[in-house]
Amino acid sequence: MIAKVLRSDNVAYTLSYGQNPEKGGEVFYLNETLEGQTPKEMADDWLAIANKYSPMCYHIIISMSDGDTEKIRSIDNPADRVEFERNVIDAFMRELDQRGNNVFDCPFVVAHHENTDNEHFHIAILTTTVDGRRLHDSFIKKNAVRAAAKVSEEYGLEAAPRALYLERQHQKAIGTRKEEPRPDDSNEKRESRDDQSKKRTYTRVEKDPGELKERQRRVIRAKQRKQRCKYMIEKLAQDKNYH
Repeated sequence: MIAKVLRSDNVAYTLSYGQNPEKGGEVFYLNETLEGQTPKEMADDWLAIANKYSPMCYHIIISMSDGDTEKIRSIDNPADRVEFERNVIDAFMRELDQRGNNVFDCPFVVAHHENTDNEHFHIAILTTTVDGRRLHDSFIKKNAVRAAAKVSEEYGLEAAPRALYLERQHQKAIGTRKEEPRPDDSNEKRESRDDQSKKRTYTRVEKDPGELKERQRRVIRAKQRKQRCKYMIEKLAQDKNYH
């Protein structure tokens, strides 16, 4: 199972492509979208709440390998097969959500295609949440690739070797960070304050009040001299122009 993420600014086309009857497109999982609607009706509802973000939506293609397809199609009961596929897609979407891409705050539609030798799915996700915010789409391509690898391993499907290796390293790093003891917060704050106090250490020189007053008087006299000089220069310029 692998995932490919595409950007799209055409919401209506993305929804229509996933549900194209010529490709066997059939909706079997959706979020914040009414059931039984046509792709055009879905697009109209989405665009009514959408902001002009770029892209307007994401199109994620989930493709199954030959071995995955054989495993899925070997499930005799159609209801059990659909439930297995829905569980896989749900696990994939929840992995995206846990990695920071809040897809469950946005409308999305998942359609199944059966027009090729391999099972595959098309996921259309609006980049505007239901309350008008933008989907957190940072690293969504990387997250989708690794989420697909993780879900594949959990459900006994084939994963891309490189993606699976990176995901295992990522999970290992997370486990190591969880096991490391955290320093006591109070000690950490105290050490931080000590470091800051060292950086800010200096000697304050006490000033004589009489000296400070004299400095202020000098500043005033300097301003007065500057104003007199400006006046004389302007006056000379006027006299020259007059003559």
